[in-house]
Amino acid sequence: MLAYQIVDDIHDYTLSERVSGKDEGQDLRNRRLTLPCIHASQDKASREEFLALWDAPEPDAARIARFLQERGHIQKTREKGREIVDSMLAMIKKLPCRAEAAELGFFVEIMAKREFWMLRQADRAGSARRRKVRFEMEEIAAREVWDANSCLVAHREGIMK
Repeated sequence: MLAYQIVDDIHDYTLSERVSGKDEGQDLRNRRLTLPCIHASQDKASREEFLALWDAPEPDAARIARFLQERGHIQKTREKGREIVDSMLAMIKKLPCRAEAAELGFFVEIMAKREFWMLRQADRAGSARRRKVRFEMEEIAAREVWDANSCLVAHREGIMK
């Protein structure tokens, strides 16, 4: 889900490893071009400085995160994420199965607003618990998408009205 990836991109620059369960700046160290970085590279006023930071032999994740925050690229990414979520919610509202659509809409909102609240609770229990909680979140996501898809198939086949 694109909205989920955008939130993940933002978290790489805004959450600590303790909260997110993933190394701070992991995407930078692995040279993964995230949406905030794409915004920075496309912005004429930021491009040159961003590319100098990006091309450094050992990119300074904290410095790049500050740069992206100060130049408004994190905020621009949040706005794009909200735009996508709003579009998804508008489509979900048109689904014929109201109960399943409401659940799917709730799930999309939770995923868009997530700040790893489940992981914060699990943090005290250590990394094994964080992995278990992350797996549980992925299972919930798969189940919600499956329920909505099953509803659409049943509606199309005339089983549900």
